[in-house]
Amino acid sequence: MSKSRVCGNILKQRFVENTNKVLTDLEAVGVMQHYGLLGPTDLLDLTFKADIAKWFALNERVNGSYSPKKFALVDNEAEAYVDACRVYTVAIRLIDHLPLEADEARQLTSGIRMDWWSDLVGSKGKPSVEAPPANLAPLWSEYPKRQSGFGLRGVLEHDTDTNGSVLSIVEHVFHPTWFPDGWSDIGGPDIDIDGKQFSYYEDSSSLKEYLFPTPPHWFDRTAMEIKRLLHYE
Repeated sequence: MSKSRVCGNILKQRFVENTNKVLTDLEAVGVMQHYGLLGPTDLLDLTFKADIAKWFALNERVNGSYSPKKFALVDNEAEAYVDACRVYTVAIRLIDHLPLEADEARQLTSGIRMDWWSDLVGSKGKPSVEAPPANLAPLWSEYPKRQSGFGLRGVLEHDTDTNGSVLSIVEHVFHPTWFPDGWSDIGGPDIDIDGKQFSYYEDSSSLKEYLFPTPPHWFDRTAMEIKRLLHYE
């Protein structure tokens, strides 16, 4: 068994012990990726909120920290296109979404998740079921929870989407001089996250404190355990 698989099993066990949540293999890989326990994976991070995607597009990650993107002074549209910020809207197929009564929800068979992204599907506190393709999953940890994020596997450049998960992908390009209206279809260049509002030219990097919360102590201990195992020779 590979080290990453063993580490994923450790993570799943610790999640059960500390949160009473059972992670799938896909979720375990996603959580380890989010917290830097694994290198590049075949898992694509997506978010349900355009403002979150815009924040990542407008803030650049350098040496493990985020800072505002500085737009270069360019003389033509081609150069601006290269320097621009990009957000992609991806239409994902969900098989079904069904609100349930509490007593019905308790009788669900294993493998069906309850309350997936419940604040985003309008369930208004009522138990609900999302039935997605097998390669699509929410990622149970504070990072993706606050980022309204989820993971999608098997849709990268050289993959074939055998699950038929992706219906369409649309690119939205923003540059303040050459493409000022490029984000009009996704709410414009302003950002509203956690009740805080910023224009594209304002420093919104402080939102990283919300988007990347400090993990609980039990997770720190688990991360150290996993790192020791991954780097053990």
